[in-house]
Amino acid sequence: MSLKKISELNKIPQARDSHADKANSYLSRNFREKVRMDGATCTAVSYKVYYPRIKKCADGTYIMFNQDSRVSACVYYAKSYDGLHYSNRQPLFNAKLTVRDDGEEDKLCYASCDAIVLKNGKILAFASYRYNKGYVLDAKYSGLLMRVSEDNGSTWSPERLIYLGRNWEPHAIELESGEIQVCFSHTAPKFYLDKTVRTASKIHTSSGSAIIRSLDGGETWTPSVMGAPYAADRVTQNYVETMENGTKIFTNQMPVQVALHNGDIALATESDMAVGRFMLTMSYTSDNWARPLDIDEDGPSDKLPAFAYGAGPYLAQFESGETVLSYNTLDMYHVRMGDGRARNFTEDRMFVAFDEEHGYWGCTLCDSTHSILIAMPSVKETKDERGRIVGCDNDMMIERYYLNHDIRAEKYDGGKAWDKCGDALFVGGKCRAQMSVRVAYDADALYIRVDRLDDVLEHRDSAKIYVSCGEGFATCDYSLEGNVYSTVNAKSVKDIEVSTKLYGQLDGYAFSDNGAVTEIKIPRKYIGDCDSVGIYAKLSDYSGDNCITDGFPGVDENDKDTYYNVSLN
Repeated sequence: MSLKKISELNKIPQARDSHADKANSYLSRNFREKVRMDGATCTAVSYKVYYPRIKKCADGTYIMFNQDSRVSACVYYAKSYDGLHYSNRQPLFNAKLTVRDDGEEDKLCYASCDAIVLKNGKILAFASYRYNKGYVLDAKYSGLLMRVSEDNGSTWSPERLIYLGRNWEPHAIELESGEIQVCFSHTAPKFYLDKTVRTASKIHTSSGSAIIRSLDGGETWTPSVMGAPYAADRVTQNYVETMENGTKIFTNQMPVQVALHNGDIALATESDMAVGRFMLTMSYTSDNWARPLDIDEDGPSDKLPAFAYGAGPYLAQFESGETVLSYNTLDMYHVRMGDGRARNFTEDRMFVAFDEEHGYWGCTLCDSTHSILIAMPSVKETKDERGRIVGCDNDMMIERYYLNHDIRAEKYDGGKAWDKCGDALFVGGKCRAQMSVRVAYDADALYIRVDRLDDVLEHRDSAKIYVSCGEGFATCDYSLEGNVYSTVNAKSVKDIEVSTKLYGQLDGYAFSDNGAVTEIKIPRKYIGDCDSVGIYAKLSDYSGDNCITDGFPGVDENDKDTYYNVSLN
């Protein structure tokens, strides 16, 4: 009965979109899987780091892109074996001195890199480039560049221009058909037509988001935009105002798309609605953006405009269907769960990551069927009397979260269930003590296995399991030293069996990957013939006189309707 980590469980494939319409899926932080890279000393980042983007490569390794300063001159990448700890970063798009076509000397700068790992394993990395001085002069002094790696980020092809025109914040997806789309903030067309939008509009620019497509793995792109009026295929824009000269101003920028399992595409953007703070907009298409928007058209028709305050959104979807929307508001990283259509991102399933530390421009990566990585720089900026940034002391923060949702039990079969029972629930966000909970059953009993990781095992360390079924309600409260108190419908019972195997000594150091495995046997008479039960679990972890209590996030132990459902068939 070896001790299992949560990362070793939930490996048995489930049907795609099995939980797409569930409203009780939540994310639980893994306190053990979080890092803070000191910007002043960590060679994977710098004290000026911003804009992380993390991808999982075809060989299972990870690659993180980042930049220095808000507007950036250089883009870097670093590699990792676990998504948390990274090697020395290397330049990918490196700033260089150049001469513009008008003969003026300038500096070529790069920013806001994102990438996609294709189904064939290739990595396509995209970055916005600009001439440092020429950027404000003409839309042609900006564009999108691409580099390709065919060896999981070890080497890269030369830069290649795929779009000419002012832009920011590219993001790419690959559809089931193999079509690749790059979506980006589409600032060039309005700037080309009316340069006064930069100073005369209340939002100081006009954007919206547009896409270019490739049907041949990134070799060619359509529309091929290599000159004025710099128009790609517009896909989302919110109308804001009409200037005195008649120019209509739009917003919706920093786009991130996700190709949903149902064939639709969902797109999240930040919107500057001239209300003093950015807001979030969700846009959708069921026909792959078949008709581009006109230059002054508010759209698409299926859109949730400016529905909440937020900026810098990111989207992901689990294989089981649940979607994740992450974004910044009040300089803190917020995360919301949504359904399989990337809708219903309600506040009741929202949390603030990184212990509410301040920063912005984070990212989210769904890196397994039941886990996501979230990254954001901890931003500490120094400003002068005019509000200009004159210095910073940034760190990089990364955390891994695990998905909790309704699970299946396995047939017990004399204890063999634990060899094949992968569906697990997780408690582990508040301290290094954490639990993975699995369930099995047979005609005689319900069995619950609790794998507890714990550096220091104290005799008062304990856990409590709650099981509901119809009118029945059982609890089992046990300590690691063997004390057990069980109830059924609030009455004490003695025939709920609890056995615990310790990995380490009580009141002594147990080493980081050790702890305890507990099996609980609840007689079937307390469960009846029901085909499912509800379950909740919490742990208590002592350190001297201090005790930390942690349980399944999003679940109210006093409300059985919020418990996770465990199927017994």
